[in-house]
Amino acid sequence: MTKKIPRVNLRGEGGYTRQSKEILYCVVTRLEVDKLKNIVLDMDERAFITIYPVNDIVGGRFKKSGH
Repeated sequence: MTKKIPRVNLRGEGGYTRQSKEILYCVVTRLEVDKLKNIVLDMDERAFITIYPVNDIVGGRFKKSGH
């Protein structure tokens, strides 16, 4: 992924196929969700995306943007 999105890159393996997978973990604001989905699907139209509400973040350098 070449876009500048804060993320953690993880390596995974398909449970059924055992194929190597690249997993990107991102924390974004609710206002950025659609933008992130569009970026990911532009890069891989078969990407599997999960969205989960986060109530609290501790540590790291997560900053609110100017929204």
